[in-house]
Amino acid sequence: MLQTKKLSSPKTVGKNWVTKFVKRHLELQSVFNRKLDYQRAECEDPQVIGLWFKLVQDTILQYGVPEEDIYNFDETGFQMGVISTSKVVTTSERRGRPRTVQPGNREWVTSIEAINSKGWAIPPFVIFAGKMHQMAWYQTGLPPTWKIAISENGWTNDELGFQWIQHFYQHTRHASKSKWRLLIFDGYSSHQTAQFRQFCLDNHILTLCMPPHSSHILQPLDVSCFGPLKKAYGSQIENKLRLGINHITKQEFLPAYLAAHTQVMTIETIRAGFRATGLVPLDPERVLSNLSPIVQSTPSPKGSQSSWEAQTPHTLPNIKRQAQLITKEYRKRRRSSASSGDQPFQQLLKGFETVVHEKALLEAEVAALRAENQHQKQKRARRTGFIQKGGSLSIQDGQQSIQERVGINPSLLEMESRQVEILASNARSTRIRALPRCSKCGSLDHNSRTCSI
Repeated sequence: MLQTKKLSSPKTVGKNWVTKFVKRHLELQSVFNRKLDYQRAECEDPQVIGLWFKLVQDTILQYGVPEEDIYNFDETGFQMGVISTSKVVTTSERRGRPRTVQPGNREWVTSIEAINSKGWAIPPFVIFAGKMHQMAWYQTGLPPTWKIAISENGWTNDELGFQWIQHFYQHTRHASKSKWRLLIFDGYSSHQTAQFRQFCLDNHILTLCMPPHSSHILQPLDVSCFGPLKKAYGSQIENKLRLGINHITKQEFLPAYLAAHTQVMTIETIRAGFRATGLVPLDPERVLSNLSPIVQSTPSPKGSQSSWEAQTPHTLPNIKRQAQLITKEYRKRRRSSASSGDQPFQQLLKGFETVVHEKALLEAEVAALRAENQHQKQKRARRTGFIQKGGSLSIQDGQQSIQERVGINPSLLEMESRQVEILASNARSTRIRALPRCSKCGSLDHNSRTCSI
């Protein structure tokens, strides 16, 4: 445009022209674009997604499947020693940015998860890399309904896929509200074997496979559960690292995964996944209108700011409210908005706040150290050995196998470990020397030199 004006020295745009242009037009905004796999982007076709929802609707109507009998399952992988990224407060300089050292154990673990549209989850099916089931895995405090399996590389295969569908049937047959159950999953090969499909038909389990590369918008587990689950697990590993645990083994993985699973797999999170994917309630427009759905959690209601009465404060919010009350009363008596005593009082309040913060941090650190120390003691006191080669075992079956091998009640295994720790600690703290006896007759009255025998 500048060159068309036929000037003797035509002007050119500057290097900041785009930035200034965006600033001049308030309807424009510069943002970072998000990367998306080509195959996934190609499958975000309204026609393909519409046909999928038509298939789901026709299946539900044909077999009379209620919302209570709709399930979704998929597997997700974890690297045992990899932590999650976290946001920290630091200086504005790029040099010296904080870095967190991670244990570095990248051994792969697979967990097969299944959820129900009403907000409850099937007990996980955890797959380790190995050849033998170890006794220590079944003494980590896991619920008895969880199941542990092993494979050569820690991934699922056709055999474990068939064992999982049996696990699914065992935990859903009594919870079913109708004759048929609808199970939605992706097109992984271990979910498509003839044995898998025949078992589903024999036990009235309808299976629907989502379109390829569409799980990021159509699968409830991918939309609302797996991301927070991996982040929560990474936080658990980071906490262990801060407590001095520099190597994550399978015995550390199981309690950490249990804590993350309990934190994330809640009724609200699971139901939000089914809503966001338009499955329950059936709402195709939820996905068609926005092909990148974002599950928004319900904001927690703000607490009511009731009037504060003068009393001894024990928490930081109560200290601040007590300070506001004192300041208000002090100014009221002096009949002024500010006075010379305000600054010393604010300094005193700041000191109180610092002490409260330090106390809370120290208490949390001490509690975490004590819990980790107790966990390590129990780990050392656990019985070692192997139970069986290959296959899968529930926690309950594993504990029964331990009972048969060592002749002890599985429910008493943890109690026995604690008693051993208490006895060991007492023996270290109070060592009592035995009374001297005669080596010949065993009497306490004399020794071997004065013995008459």
